[in-house]
Amino acid sequence: MNARPCEGPKAISSALSLMRLKGLSVIAVAILLVAAEHSPARGAAGDVPEDKSAFTIGLLQGSSLIGADYERLVADRIGIQIGAGIVGFDAGVTYHYRPGIRSRHFYLGFWNVGVPGDQWNLQVLGLTHVWRSRRAFTAQLGIGARLSIGDEGRDRFGDSPVVLLYSIGLCGTPGK
Repeated sequence: MNARPCEGPKAISSALSLMRLKGLSVIAVAILLVAAEHSPARGAAGDVPEDKSAFTIGLLQGSSLIGADYERLVADRIGIQIGAGIVGFDAGVTYHYRPGIRSRHFYLGFWNVGVPGDQWNLQVLGLTHVWRSRRAFTAQLGIGARLSIGDEGRDRFGDSPVVLLYSIGLCGTPGK
């Protein structure tokens, strides 16, 4: 059995950074959810208000193996998205082909996998195409440019400057 010795203050600092990162991510998502629920959706006179936000839970969402993303439309076709998972977070902007939150769209975002500065950390800037069904299924596929990678990640996965980005999940809108 090959055990690694404790790294002392560096290991404690990394653990505290991870806890702060998760805490901030949870607080940010909670603030956005509350703001989305209390802001009125605007529609034409007599129309049923259209949803302006969506929440997705799934595999490789939120820049983690299991995570969640929250998107809020700020205009008919433009949205802001943030996500968090077990050990990661993402943030970016979306452009929808058609007005409405349930449409297909592009996502230009920043993904951070792991704790920033950690030996396993990976940071990517990329563009994905997101397929969002009218029901619950969603998937995304795209490509990204690696901005940084930790030493262990480089040793294990190589030093490619290009990263394939993908995820699948279930998407819902608040109140439905």
